[in-house]
Amino acid sequence: MFLQNIAIATASFHWRISFENGGGFVNRSYRTYRVLPLMAMLFAVALLLSGCAAAVVGGAAGAGAVMFKEGELKSTERGNVDQVYNAAINAVDKLKLDTVTKNADSLNAKILAKESNGDNVDIKMEQKPNNLTEVKIRVGAVGNQERARLILDEIRRELGEA
Repeated sequence: MFLQNIAIATASFHWRISFENGGGFVNRSYRTYRVLPLMAMLFAVALLLSGCAAAVVGGAAGAGAVMFKEGELKSTERGNVDQVYNAAINAVDKLKLDTVTKNADSLNAKILAKESNGDNVDIKMEQKPNNLTEVKIRVGAVGNQERARLILDEIRRELGEA
């Protein structure tokens, strides 16, 4: 319905331009006016489809997708919170980080540790559907992507994924 309305408006727009200017003329401005509605229609279609494409890409990414944004490394791992939490504790121990606090329940878990240089390491885990757990890792005040990835790699090794 939406595309039909655009097509009708586009056809009406072409007719009005050619009729008001004596019809049948060919000049640069006519070609420009002819392309603009087509571009607007393509933009509208792209805008409508972009939400679906993002949902498809996001759904296809599933476990293993990693993103670093605003100083925080975010990943989705296979396994429940307890499994990922235990893997994270083992990873922190293997990397010789000093554990400050750790707590967990059936839906969330958090580990706060310190590196030898004094930077905080904050690991948060949240249960998601389909036996997936979202893991967020921040190293330092502004976030250190390289160190966060090393920690994530160690967690994955502990989970048996690496």
